Amino acid sequence: TSLKKETMQLMDKINETIELKQKELLEKDKKIQRESQQELLKLRADIEIMKKDFNEKEKQLLSHHDKFVKLLEEKNEKLVQDIQKLSNKDEQKEDDNTISSNSKQLSIYTLDLLRSSKLLTIFSGHSSYIRSLQYSSLDGGRFLCSGSYDRTVRLWDLDNNKQIQIFNEPSFVWNAKFSPYHRDHNRPTICSASGDKTIRFWDIKTAKEYQTFKEHSNSVYTIQFSPFTGGRYLCSGSGDNTIHLWDIETSKSLHVFNGHLNTINCVEFSPLQSNSDNTIRLWDIENTKQLAAFNGHEGTVKSVKYSRNETSI
Repeated sequence: TSLKKETMQLMDKINETIELKQKELLEKDKKIQRESQQELLKLRADIEIMKKDFNEKEKQLLSHHDKFVKLLEEKNEKLVQDIQKLSNKDEQKEDDNTISSNSKQLSIYTLDLLRSSKLLTIFSGHSSYIRSLQYSSLDGGRFLCSGSYDRTVRLWDLDNNKQIQIFNEPSFVWNAKFSPYHRDHNRPTICSASGDKTIRFWDIKTAKEYQTFKEHSNSVYTIQFSPFTGGRYLCSGSGDNTIHLWDIETSKSLHVFNGHLNTINCVEFSPLQSNSDNTIRLWDIENTKQLAAFNGHEGTVKSVKYSRNETSI
């Protein structure tokens, strides 16, 4: 009987403990629910604040956008008015044109004084990338020459919208220009810079090569005729990191400008040259000395040009 009584007392204590734990769990559960509900309400309130803030910023952004568009429209209108004033002046001797090219075709655009960028003609014929384009100074810029990766130089008649001559090269054509020196000597000529380390002169009428310069030891990427002495002198830049100054009349290399750290991509008389070591260098033709080196570019310099008054580059 005593054992039974003790057992009953122990069972009562266990039941009381279980009941107490259940109450504690229930209270904790209610507390968690209350806290979760509070967090949820707070989160919803934060979302509403964010939505309101976003709507206000969206309105501000739209307002700024409208003002910006209006400003652009006003500036564009003024630009058109200025251009119209210019177009009312005396006509220019030549149209304002620009040239664009892609991998398979040659396209010529007229800017129409920046108002329409109207496409005039598409000249097709090249089978690879076009690397070089130049208008002729003959017949008011009637002709255009192009050099391509397809190993050809082509001559185009802009008046009749057709190709009139093709010059076949053994390698990529990096640069092609009309020769002012041969023009003045009544032999219309195109000069080309090639991937086979060679500079060639082509007779436009016969499409035959009749003069060649071969002293570079790598691809010739750029050529430029002198603006003096009727273009008698030619400057060339190469992947051999040198510039050559040529006398076209004697077919001789007069000077070699060394010291470049990489490929010569562009030359401009005096000669001024740009190359793949991110610099522009200025040379004295007579004594072959470097006059200046312009640093600052962080990548390859592909093109250089003097200002009209030749005081800046």
